[in-house]
Amino acid sequence: MRFTTSADTLGAAVAALKGVYRQRNNLPILQQVLLRMEGDALTLIGTDLERELRVETTIANGESGAITVQHDRLLALLRAMPDGAEVRLRLDGDRLHVDSGRSRFKLQTLPPENFPAFDAGTLGDASLLPAAVLARLLAKVSYAMAKQDVRYYLNGALIQRDAGVLRVVASDGHRLAVASAPIDYDGLGSDWIIPRESIIELQKIVSTGGDVSLRVAANAVQFNMAAVRFSSKLMEGRFPDWQRVCPKDFNRQFDTDREALIAALRRVGLTASASGRGIVLSISAEGVLLSSDNGEETAEDFVAGVLEGSDVQVAFNVGYLEDALTHLESETVRLSLTPAVNSCLVSDPEDESVRHVVMPMRL
Repeated sequence: MRFTTSADTLGAAVAALKGVYRQRNNLPILQQVLLRMEGDALTLIGTDLERELRVETTIANGESGAITVQHDRLLALLRAMPDGAEVRLRLDGDRLHVDSGRSRFKLQTLPPENFPAFDAGTLGDASLLPAAVLARLLAKVSYAMAKQDVRYYLNGALIQRDAGVLRVVASDGHRLAVASAPIDYDGLGSDWIIPRESIIELQKIVSTGGDVSLRVAANAVQFNMAAVRFSSKLMEGRFPDWQRVCPKDFNRQFDTDREALIAALRRVGLTASASGRGIVLSISAEGVLLSSDNGEETAEDFVAGVLEGSDVQVAFNVGYLEDALTHLESETVRLSLTPAVNSCLVSDPEDESVRHVVMPMRL
């Protein structure tokens, strides 16, 4: 294997793989990046066995071959090169030579045949959708994913593909976020749970724009873009029925300015108890009075609004409520409360494609 390219181009391709490497991994081969040169295409592959990321770049006049090299070492070396530097890579025995100008390096390698293959299984037909659509859906709900919940199926996001609709749902048991968008798909409905780490990596990939091709197998999902292919194992288990969790019957609806409410939450939240982060909302026809008391300090603030229904007092974790508000885009936000005040729907009054559910705290 032999090829010449710019350090910036190769460095960007190597850096794009960084998210699939785990710091605590005792298998040396899983710290390697596979470099495969075929014709004018250089493919770089990284995996942690649960995920695989492939990045392809065009290299003119290269010699075919394959080898694996330690990912972080190669990335650090390329980043240390001067701007605009050209690098020459060639394999000599079990050493990868990386030359640039008068700089010479020899990196240890492992045989490419030892690099583990990611088995995605039999993939179904592809669905094509704009990457920007998927990026928006993920951005609206990913904050609500659990991190290390014993209910392992919450440590990820549910993606549902129905006729004409793509939907992403996330919940950590205290809050729930749902975002949907129309898509050109008329096949059978399906849903699957993608692990948290894969959702985070997918967000980086689809942020570049273009179109993404989505294919699903029994235990894996694959996303293809122009020069990137990302595959992930799916999580086993059954995601909670989000439609049952998402309230529908309300006896109180309060509309107010979203930015003003966020600002008031941040001010009053400064004195909220560090342990519970609780803040009380006293909602009336005039607006909402926000208050907190940590035993030593108190705070109050007021935001005008319009209430449909009777006055009500409800408490929230200030961080949970603020997260829901910041993941909306509308000028006006609606807080919809159930008769038992055991659930609150946070939404745009004019657009229900994005919905957030926050569970109140005990007063």
